[in-house]
Amino acid sequence: MNTDDRQLMRRVAADDEAALAMLLERHWPALVQYAFRLLGRWEAAEDAAQHAFVRLWANRVRWADGNAPALLHRVARNAALDVLRSPRLKAPRHDLDTLVEPRQPDDDAALTEIALAARDAVDALPARRREIFLLARESDLSYAEIAEVTGLARQSVANQMSLALRDLRTALAAHLPAGVARPENSRRKEGPDAG
Repeated sequence: MNTDDRQLMRRVAADDEAALAMLLERHWPALVQYAFRLLGRWEAAEDAAQHAFVRLWANRVRWADGNAPALLHRVARNAALDVLRSPRLKAPRHDLDTLVEPRQPDDDAALTEIALAARDAVDALPARRREIFLLARESDLSYAEIAEVTGLARQSVANQMSLALRDLRTALAAHLPAGVARPENSRRKEGPDAG
């Protein structure tokens, strides 16, 4: 968490609504995007993000020294999981039209194909692995923040991220330049101490 977030959290704890607005402006897009990837509907994703900010305000004194991105993502995640668990509120899985921006006449077909393949590859990851990948890449959370959001150990987050990257390299091998995608049978050790 950057120092600006820490200062804003303390200001929010002191009932500073302008500080809450600054946190909202800073974290809203990533939070909605994350919730959308879980729920598949923008309206439901925005509701989850809004719920996170309402909870932040309600718990502002208790969370004064908390990590804003991790707290917000954890609350949004729990709200999204509640929606997914509720049979009457079940959100439909997103369809391709809602994920891909409308094509422009001058779009490069090859780039569109790669983007679609990448989106499909991410969607095909196991749920936990996909969530960790999205928190790291789309929400720009650190492994420690992801551990806080998901309740996993930091090393488990690192391991899942390593596996996600391996899976994505394999799934996208046909679209990647030679040397970027290693063959599946190449058992090179991955992780912080890999050589």
